Amino acid sequence: PVGAYDTFPASYYIDLGGEITIEHMVEFGDRLLIFDKKRVLVLNIGSPNDGGWFKEGQFENMGILSSSSVFKTQIGVVWANQHGCFYYNGSGPPKDLTDKIDDATWSTFAGGENMITGYIPLKNQVVILKDGNFTTATDTYLYDFRTSSWTKGAPSTIGSDYKITNFISYYQGNVENLTTLLYTNSASNPNILTRKWSDTSADQNGYFVLKDEDFGQPALRKKIYRVVVTYRNTSAALDSVQLGYRKDGLGGSFQDFGSAVSLYKTTAQNWKVAHFSPPAGLSTGVNSIQFKLPSTKNVEINDLTVEFRVIKKRAEAASGDD
Repeated sequence: PVGAYDTFPASYYIDLGGEITIEHMVEFGDRLLIFDKKRVLVLNIGSPNDGGWFKEGQFENMGILSSSSVFKTQIGVVWANQHGCFYYNGSGPPKDLTDKIDDATWSTFAGGENMITGYIPLKNQVVILKDGNFTTATDTYLYDFRTSSWTKGAPSTIGSDYKITNFISYYQGNVENLTTLLYTNSASNPNILTRKWSDTSADQNGYFVLKDEDFGQPALRKKIYRVVVTYRNTSAALDSVQLGYRKDGLGGSFQDFGSAVSLYKTTAQNWKVAHFSPPAGLSTGVNSIQFKLPSTKNVEINDLTVEFRVIKKRAEAASGDD
């Protein structure tokens, strides 16, 4: 009722259609998102009369285990769970931002019940902490809306032996910052600390994973003859690049394609051209192939070329033909 704060008469309700255990609610525009552990419901509350409110959608496997997993931004609502990181901008269904991350990789990262989601307004980035209740360093993921890309932070990004609260936004002058409250598990240092999020980058070893390539002919086998990679990096000591592969969309671990059998250096801007011959595991050909390029820091990949031909089999005579 008007002027009666924190008062909820029994007559003030809306039928959500089934049993819902509410973990968190957040509004964006004229939509209200209601989270339970398994799903999120979207209510249209655009009508000035609550009798005109209605359930607009219900999305399974998008629930949360902790309210700290949800964060409202100026462009929409973001949240994370064991199935992915999702974004809702006020219209249509929520968008899965983690569709480019391998399911097993995300499942390993998001197995805890205390994931924490935040948003960095100045850079239009989402930050996700694996666990807010930990005694060892925790992993992080950073999503950039501008590039639609993910970056995984090293476990030492946050530190160890801390428990942390949800992120909050605050203004320092004209700049909106992201901050969190931390408190230690240690009896010798029980102080509660306030820390501002810093995403200052640091050099890390990483790798490139290319898409599973079928060369436009997914039903046909191809024989791989050679792979050529043009690359460069700032380490004068590194004159070779390693190449991994997996074939036919089977997933799993990448196999070693081997070291380059020949290497050519160009004079322009220190580019190197590495040639790879296929290993025995590719002798029978592939329908598709996916490459992984492990690297040290400061590596640039200019292009990767695959030399192949389609394997054409002779038509076999039908049974009983002469």
